[in-house]
Amino acid sequence: MKDSTLLKFALLIGILGVIGLFFLSKNVVVPSKIKLTPNDEIIIQGKIVKKQSKENIEILKVEEIRVIDVVIFDSSKFMVGDYINVHGVVDEYNGKEQIIADYITQK
Repeated sequence: MKDSTLLKFALLIGILGVIGLFFLSKNVVVPSKIKLTPNDEIIIQGKIVKKQSKENIEILKVEEIRVIDVVIFDSSKFMVGDYINVHGVVDEYNGKEQIIADYITQK
């Protein structure tokens, strides 16, 4: 084979490989391997996917790598779809991890 033909073939295969990896990476789900333990201080960044108001609290379901409940003891101005930074403490309620928010900022 000529050197120019071999070079063109190698470039074509390389480009097809990169394009293939791009499309395959869209289907990859990265599981969260971080185990949260109660009383740990934590900072997470994510998108609000659900908001619930109950008596004196609001519960925001925030999606980062996984969805986790963030508990706020005041009403908030945040809406579903907002991207936020949550600073708080990990707690457990009914066997589920949740974060008790100290403060939240919008990204």
